[in-house]
Amino acid sequence: MKHTPKRIIARAGSVALALCLLCSVFALPAHADVVWYDPNIFYEVHKDECIEVRLVLAIPGEKQVSLKSRPGSLTEVKLDDYYKEILENEGYYVQCACNYRGQLWGYVDYTSHGPSFSGWIPLKNAVLAYTSQDFLEEYSGSFFAYKEDAEKLVKQLESVDVVFWKWPCSGKIERSQSSWGGLSARLLPEDIQDTDNYDFSRMFKDNQERQWVYFDCYAQRGWICLDEPATTSMPTTITGSKPWSLDPEDYPPLIVSIFPTPVLVVFLVAFVVLASVLLIVFLNKQKKRSERL
Repeated sequence: MKHTPKRIIARAGSVALALCLLCSVFALPAHADVVWYDPNIFYEVHKDECIEVRLVLAIPGEKQVSLKSRPGSLTEVKLDDYYKEILENEGYYVQCACNYRGQLWGYVDYTSHGPSFSGWIPLKNAVLAYTSQDFLEEYSGSFFAYKEDAEKLVKQLESVDVVFWKWPCSGKIERSQSSWGGLSARLLPEDIQDTDNYDFSRMFKDNQERQWVYFDCYAQRGWICLDEPATTSMPTTITGSKPWSLDPEDYPPLIVSIFPTPVLVVFLVAFVVLASVLLIVFLNKQKKRSERL
């Protein structure tokens, strides 16, 4: 059978149409098992389908839950010890949640401030984490003012590597802003000047009679144990949690595509260009062959 140019174009068009239909089938909404997104991109694409949370949550019974690349994924977000320690100290700051196959997943986001990382965790057993604000509300009636020489106190602290805690007996250390994220830091010259401006009205005594002071200085803020200002090991005796829940049934299931829209567009454009080039080359060869005959 003679392959005329019209027949060739018709066949090439049929093949292109078939491939386009195949691509459109793959692009249909589905509860996909594989999505080519990193955690942040997945959030950016689906944030309109998510529920705003903006709370610090904890998972009881588990010291740390691994972050996933997306809801329902088994792929873990790789974090070094520095970031794992931040999660342990800070808790899971969940920016939003979504309903994925009847289960709520939370987007843990530490990209807008401080360290930069993100990921997804299941929220089935999540509770509200105990925070420094909870401590203030619970124990503010026990605070007392520092009655001794404030300048003398600052001079004493200047001689050691001071550790700042989120609240007394919390077991959670405020990472130093003056030593590149270390657990302790020397007070800077900026910290020990103008002591008259410091507010030492937040003193606290724990159940072991240790005295704590809230220190808000130039490069750091937090609670310092005056009896053991340099220790990084302190019993956790003031903690707790509060129930928290969202019902997945109140929210529509998250709809995702196997191929993200930008990837599909790029794929289709590349295919059309490649098919056009191949078609032109093929037609030229056919034309030269016909001229020879």
